[in-house]
Amino acid sequence: MIAIAVIAIGLSGVAASLYFGFSKSNTGDDLATATQYSRMVIEIINSRSIVQSAPQAGNGLPRNDSGVNDTDADPPRALDAPPLESSDFLALPLEGEHNVGGEEGRLSRDLARYQRKVRIERMSTNPSTPEYKMGRMRVTIYWEAKGVKKHAATTTVIPLN
Repeated sequence: MIAIAVIAIGLSGVAASLYFGFSKSNTGDDLATATQYSRMVIEIINSRSIVQSAPQAGNGLPRNDSGVNDTDADPPRALDAPPLESSDFLALPLEGEHNVGGEEGRLSRDLARYQRKVRIERMSTNPSTPEYKMGRMRVTIYWEAKGVKKHAATTTVIPLN
């Protein structure tokens, strides 16, 4: 009886550590996916010169309704909200359980789950400095896991008009 009790206690410890490991693995997968989406958004915006062609506000930055310069008060947009499209995100390869239903199935689930905010600000407020023509673009990806709102952000420097 004592041996069975000791084995049961030992096995419960093993089971708890396995549960913890699987839980953290899923959290890591979510974070990696969100980070990859933030990098993809940056790459899409830069490769298409979307910031330079977006309607400008009085400060020379894209307007808030352009889809590439959200304010802190704005709610997150859908990942594929204009000027981006859902087809922009087909290149993200995921394997295992995230890819159930193929690439299209994974994409539709991710587009429903992840949201984005893009914020651009000048590196300097002084127009006579070279930094004035440089901007800091921060892409934040939001998602919810087990009722908890989470986010991941990537920042880069971009040229401005």
